[in-house]
Amino acid sequence: MRILRFQSLGVGRLALGVFVIIAIITAIIVMLSCLFGVPILQALTAVGSVSTAVAIFFAILTLRDTQEWNRRQYTVELLDNWNDSTRKHFLALKKEFPEYFAVPDFITTPALMESWCLDKTKAKELAEVNSEHEVDLRGHIVALLNYFEGIALAYEQYVVDRDAIDDSVGTVILDFCVYFQPFIEEMRKNNRRDPWPPVSRTVELWLTKESRLTAQTQAKDASLRHVQALKKFESKLKKPTGI
Repeated sequence: MRILRFQSLGVGRLALGVFVIIAIITAIIVMLSCLFGVPILQALTAVGSVSTAVAIFFAILTLRDTQEWNRRQYTVELLDNWNDSTRKHFLALKKEFPEYFAVPDFITTPALMESWCLDKTKAKELAEVNSEHEVDLRGHIVALLNYFEGIALAYEQYVVDRDAIDDSVGTVILDFCVYFQPFIEEMRKNNRRDPWPPVSRTVELWLTKESRLTAQTQAKDASLRHVQALKKFESKLKKPTGI
């Protein structure tokens, strides 16, 4: 309903722009005819190209605004549906993988990211589904990855607001894919292809971005420590010696 209201607003804005253009064209034609004695047909030809360009400009502005609003609206709807789409799967996995839900602090201890993942033996068992229990667990993991794939594809194509996804569910998707990476690798071996290409590409993008931010933070901290050390050294030089 909100989308329809906005689209109606966009149509009204376009209609208003066209009306303004017609009014301006009429005024220019009258001015050319009255002040300069230019025939009306010739005046129409002279202002025709300009009016067309202005009309196209108004149309582009309206379409761009409508597209941007629809993109944000789709993002809101996607985030509104997040809990309904993921809750039951996360609840089913919580008992089996408690270590996943106790996410370490990767910012202060980035080395933990190397060891924080699903056991490779367990990952292989889940991929081969040798029991009914494993079939159920695998179903929940695959359902989440399938859902994440839709979000990742929309993220890649800029169908959603990237900043909103980064700030809301991006970390959850990233942590899930990092922890269950051994399972994803086993599925890749079994299928001889990447089962969730958009997810893999988006996670790689997020990891690269995260690494870059971490490096920038470390460089900033090192620079701050250097400045503090210099100030401390200078303060010692300024102390009276007592001589």
